[in-house]
Amino acid sequence: MSFFERLKAAASAEWRAYTEHPFTIGMADGTLTEAAFRHYLVQDYLFLIEFARAYAVAVYKSPRLAPPAEEMLAYTRYVLDAGMRGDLLTLRVALAPCVVGYAEIAARLAARPDTCAATNPYRVWIDEYAGGPYQEVAAKTRAHLDRLANLYATPAREAELIAIFREATRLETDFWEMGWRVGPRVE
Repeated sequence: MSFFERLKAAASAEWRAYTEHPFTIGMADGTLTEAAFRHYLVQDYLFLIEFARAYAVAVYKSPRLAPPAEEMLAYTRYVLDAGMRGDLLTLRVALAPCVVGYAEIAARLAARPDTCAATNPYRVWIDEYAGGPYQEVAAKTRAHLDRLANLYATPAREAELIAIFREATRLETDFWEMGWRVGPRVE
């Protein structure tokens, strides 16, 4: 018997009460009131937001899939530490060099005439981050950062946030440098 089946067997009364609830039967035969379904649907939407947060914790606690480079660990640990010791604004400031930086870098690279050559093996990466969907993500990130700053940034706190942004940007640079050191360069 699988672990999940053992869990269900150990909680069989609770599982049946959940999976065979009159609400679900009302959905099946159409007798559930619209008000009941609407209330459920609104709450389910809110639940899914919290569920996504719980999955984020699961990702954080998951074992690594590949050996991490020192630069990757330094950067991610810095961002996580900033987020854990600060508020949402602190975390978003620490994440901004990555999210917004990729959009700016790719847009700059895409504007170069040699970037879009069919022979450029990195054209797909550049197109992805220079493309409309990712540029929209970056724009929304900047707007969200501005909204948070309007709510939580004070003149006294701005120096701390700038220091966090500088360090996260430096760690992003180290990330590029890590890749740059790996192989021979084509001159």
